[in-house]
Amino acid sequence: MRNQIKVRWSEIRANYWLVPSLMAVAAIGLSLLTLYIDRSFQGPEQARIFWGGGPEAARSLMEVIATSMLTVATLTFSLTTVTLSQASSQFGPRLLRNFIRDTGNQFVLGTFVSTFVYCLLVLRAIRSSVEARADFSGVQAFVPEISITVGFVLALSSLGVLIYFIHHVSQSIYAPNVVAAVAEDMMEAIQRLFPDPEDPLALPAEAETAPTLPEHFEQAATRLEASTSGYLQSVDYYRLLELASRHNLLLMVTHRPGHFVVYGDDLALAWPPQAITSDIAQSLLAAFTTGKARIAPQDVEYAVDQLVEIALRALSAAINDPFTALNCIDWLGVGLSQLAQRKIPPPYFTGADGAIRIVLKHPVTFRGVVDAAFNQLRQHARNQVAVSIRLLETIALIAEHTDDPTEHAALHRQAQMIRANSRRYLEDSDDVADVDERFEQVKKAETE
Repeated sequence: MRNQIKVRWSEIRANYWLVPSLMAVAAIGLSLLTLYIDRSFQGPEQARIFWGGGPEAARSLMEVIATSMLTVATLTFSLTTVTLSQASSQFGPRLLRNFIRDTGNQFVLGTFVSTFVYCLLVLRAIRSSVEARADFSGVQAFVPEISITVGFVLALSSLGVLIYFIHHVSQSIYAPNVVAAVAEDMMEAIQRLFPDPEDPLALPAEAETAPTLPEHFEQAATRLEASTSGYLQSVDYYRLLELASRHNLLLMVTHRPGHFVVYGDDLALAWPPQAITSDIAQSLLAAFTTGKARIAPQDVEYAVDQLVEIALRALSAAINDPFTALNCIDWLGVGLSQLAQRKIPPPYFTGADGAIRIVLKHPVTFRGVVDAAFNQLRQHARNQVAVSIRLLETIALIAEHTDDPTEHAALHRQAQMIRANSRRYLEDSDDVADVDERFEQVKKAETE
């Protein structure tokens, strides 16, 4: 349930209506409050520190503010649409989610919309003496001085917000800022999914050895099938572990967050088959959440793929921006260095009794993340000296942050392939020598 709430909250954040809607509701409440104060204290002299004009002037002011706010809101939406279009063509359509969930843009649009709503509600409350006599209601002329003053302050504040928006939009499409924001998502995912070496693991050391599965496990186990097609967005492992321990089950989770599952695919296998009732099966399936797109909370390779996509687009002939690609490689190095200093838990979860309850068929591995980061970059940059050199320098940097032989082997494998590509595709012997020099730096970092 907790993971599903996180997934739904991530989807809500990626909608452009959330913050503006909340701010519009707040504007309605503010207008009711200020009008109530005006009606309660109408007439005393101390109110003259606020708006002191007549009803016609007050109505004109509110009309001007409301009209201008609606115009500026339309302009803001148009500029945002242009920005999204440019970002999509330069950085890739998958990054649109990052721009849409930008709280700054949502706040700007919400400011203009809420100011418009506030002025509209205050405007309808203004009454002149002529209007009061015309409807024979006995109500005197009403000029909500405090409400009008608040509207005037909101208009001035909106001017400051407009200046902020212009600055914010220009910064939001600045390539280094985009790359840094995606890298921050990657590092947050690493911190969230992998504990520090000093943190106590929930799994005992002996769980790192592969368990012996029952005979014919995969053929005879009960299959928990996906009810919809889409990307697996989250798996509530705590919920699965609780259910497996309670009913004495062994589960094999066959997909990890980020994988695409087709309707009818196995999400998990449950043993023993005779213990799986329909209610238990539904409870187990409720721990899996699928959706139309990949999201970051449990998918560490998602942000890595985003950085790789930006770099590949930058290396394309249409954009030809190798410096952005180098920037992406630098941040990939930061993220993988952080991952190298953390413990990737073994793919086996044990219950309170020490028995293995969950087996991950496709666990996250350091080599898998390294391959996701460097494979496509290495393939597309095989004849680009600067990129190949930066890749090797980054690999050497990562190697300095780990003493694990298997992690060194994953990094060394990538370095060897980069050197092999340079010897095959680079024509200048000096360029090949530069790549060989960086390869030696990788070997040195692995031995230190």
